[in-house]
Amino acid sequence: DVEDGVSLEDGLEHGGDLKLKTPGESKEFSQRKDPYLVEDQVFIQAVRSGKRGGILSPFDEAFKTLALTLAADHLSLYQLTIEDGTAFGDRFARGGLKGLPDEDLAADFYELTQEMCGAAGLPAYEVSNHARAGAESRHNRIYWMGGDYAGIGPGAHGRLTLGGARWATEEARAPGDWLQRVETGSSGQVRREALSGTERAAEYLLMGLRLREGISLQRYEAMAGTPINFNVCIKLLEDGLVSLDTGRIAATDRGRMVLNHVIRQLTGSAA
Repeated sequence: DVEDGVSLEDGLEHGGDLKLKTPGESKEFSQRKDPYLVEDQVFIQAVRSGKRGGILSPFDEAFKTLALTLAADHLSLYQLTIEDGTAFGDRFARGGLKGLPDEDLAADFYELTQEMCGAAGLPAYEVSNHARAGAESRHNRIYWMGGDYAGIGPGAHGRLTLGGARWATEEARAPGDWLQRVETGSSGQVRREALSGTERAAEYLLMGLRLREGISLQRYEAMAGTPINFNVCIKLLEDGLVSLDTGRIAATDRGRMVLNHVIRQLTGSAA
């Protein structure tokens, strides 16, 4: 288990000194900077907090050394959330995972990473993703922009436009079940459902507002069959949570901090 501070998925651990731990070895980080640790993306998790003044400073140091120094042109930074029905959720319900950041400290982490990445030339182009100009993830942008993608493999979900309809697909979740279906001539698919215009528009809103560029109001209206309520947009604009420009609505820096609130206000707000 990680005891303090910051952990990289590849095995980097910060607990005072910066050390790299891999199976059978422990070395000072400065002695080992293999490319496999970063490749094109670095994943950071803030996993434990103490007093606010005592955690942000070592996080700042570790983040500069591990992420900003190693990252070539892209960073994916996701805060750990505890969800029901997961291993972490079960541990948390049993009283485990003590000392996780509260919402205020999590917000401090988020603001700090935004500032540091921006200063390093890696601004956020999506809520949790940062890149130099031209290095944005083309793969993930397909999801966020409502594009087509095939879901193949256990538990995979897909969205495909076929015959003029937008289809939601889902593969069998259990690996054994999925494999048996495929080996016996089935596709492994357990669900294929045509989405309504309202459902397509809701997904486009939910995913697209994660992007700094936001969504096209015209495209949303074409999907939903009705425009987003203009009065709701104006209220969010006055609150400094969204911007409206050239037919697009986008969450501001402040709005991305409370994106769930912004989406709740817009969802179901069709005129």
